[in-house]
Amino acid sequence: MIDEIIQANRLGIHLIRLVSMVPYWVIEPLLPYCEKYDVTIAIEIHAAMAFDVPETKAFIEEVKRLNSPYAGLVIDTGIFCRRLPRVVRNYEMSIGTSEGIFDYVDSLFEQGTDLHQVLKKSGGRYPEELKKEMKFEHDHISVPLLDGYENYPLEVLDDLIPYIKHFHLKMFEMTQEGPEYSMDYKALLTYLHAKGYDGYVATEYEGNRFTLAGQPMMEKQQVAANQK
Repeated sequence: MIDEIIQANRLGIHLIRLVSMVPYWVIEPLLPYCEKYDVTIAIEIHAAMAFDVPETKAFIEEVKRLNSPYAGLVIDTGIFCRRLPRVVRNYEMSIGTSEGIFDYVDSLFEQGTDLHQVLKKSGGRYPEELKKEMKFEHDHISVPLLDGYENYPLEVLDDLIPYIKHFHLKMFEMTQEGPEYSMDYKALLTYLHAKGYDGYVATEYEGNRFTLAGQPMMEKQQVAANQK
């Protein structure tokens, strides 16, 4: 990691995003190098590896304890889904996943929760309502992937704003009407403005992985729509 910090400095890069689950104890030994080379390290808070995961909690607590401008967090906004991305549903159904599974997951979002939270509370056991919809082999492959779309309230960031170095504005589908289908970016940006966040946000398009067979990828058009 020291080599990466030095290389980042040579390239004029001042922020390194650490992948989720990096252990908290790497931070303090690296800080002298971060300070010397003016490079910040920040762990990504990502769906399915967010605020209820012990490793993430430990990293956040260490960032708070050290209170250094060279250690912080990168927030991936996939933790703020208000609906399951429609492109996920359409793609998975096109390859054989049962529609009832998505109806069930959609109902969780309508209740203000998500599959990740439901499984967390049940100790990882699938609810009976979900199990009865898992009719085919492919369902058992698809369902574990659906806990990666979380529905946290924005207020979960209230005490973290001073430590946030960057945002990945995850997007799956920009609609013709304007907004992203599954996330309320107007609400998020309004919240960040009110909290005094003055850092950067970057578009991260992942809808391309759910492109239907025979259809063109629309990554340029989607990113351009998000940047308007």
